[in-house]
Amino acid sequence: MRSKGYGKKLLQKGMPFICYLGIDRALITLDPANKSGIKIVEHCGGEFDDQTPETEKFPSRLRYWLQCN
Repeated sequence: MRSKGYGKKLLQKGMPFICYLGIDRALITLDPANKSGIKIVEHCGGEFDDQTPETEKFPSRLRYWLQCN
């Protein structure tokens, strides 16, 4: 069911619930190889913050912030 817009719709529908909980900013982390996920988050207003370094226990991740206004 890829490339049908479900990921974008899920994120758009989920953001009001996060706002309702009183969260001002939501952090979303993504695998750098997840190109479609990056497009979804950026389309929904996600602002790139940084990329975490890879360690022995954890892979590298991209960090995006979403405003819940």
